[in-house]
Amino acid sequence: MEIYVTEISPPPRKLALRIYFIVTSEYGFLAMGTEIMDSVDFQLVYSTLRFADDIAMFSETATGLEQMFQNLASESNKVGLEMNTSKTKIMTNSIETPISIEGQNIEYVKEYIYLGKLTSFHSNRNENEVDRRVNLAWRNYWAQKEILKGDYSLKMKKIIMDSCILPTLTYSSQTWIFTNTIKNKIRSCQHAMERSILKLRRIDKKRNTDIRNKTKLVDAHNIQ
Repeated sequence: MEIYVTEISPPPRKLALRIYFIVTSEYGFLAMGTEIMDSVDFQLVYSTLRFADDIAMFSETATGLEQMFQNLASESNKVGLEMNTSKTKIMTNSIETPISIEGQNIEYVKEYIYLGKLTSFHSNRNENEVDRRVNLAWRNYWAQKEILKGDYSLKMKKIIMDSCILPTLTYSSQTWIFTNTIKNKIRSCQHAMERSILKLRRIDKKRNTDIRNKTKLVDAHNIQ
């Protein structure tokens, strides 16, 4: 199945949602969407994903997606608003057919971040997203180094780890495929952070189970 999906950057939130409701209702976006089978074999048709003013549109043809673009741009222009075409991107698992909005071509990308999650048609997208999560977790960890590497109580450090660092590491983990490779990446990241908090080195030869008993951190594998 060919799928064209785009994330658009619309006008200000309240106006954007109102305009988008009008467009999807009057222009029949559902007929231009993508059919997806759900877990009980019902055939569903999706044309959009909407969260606040973050909108993704789907179509099985480039022509259909371009028509959705034009309709949305037309309704926006009626109230003096414009779509930000520089922040609007397209991704497809088919041919990158040129698509434009009011004469301006929209860029195709191989992946992009939607609602904080890496989205892609790549076969290794799962591993790439976990690697990105690990990097973001470490960045967040070092942003809190004054506490995590300082002379604060282990109880305080646990609060920071469980409430700030762990959510960064496991964000959107409900959508991951937990292969052994993925499990090891998450486990290694959390164990390394625990050793860093306790100022332990590998040559200290402390077992991970003993360290966990001391830190009492929430296991990242339990947050799915």
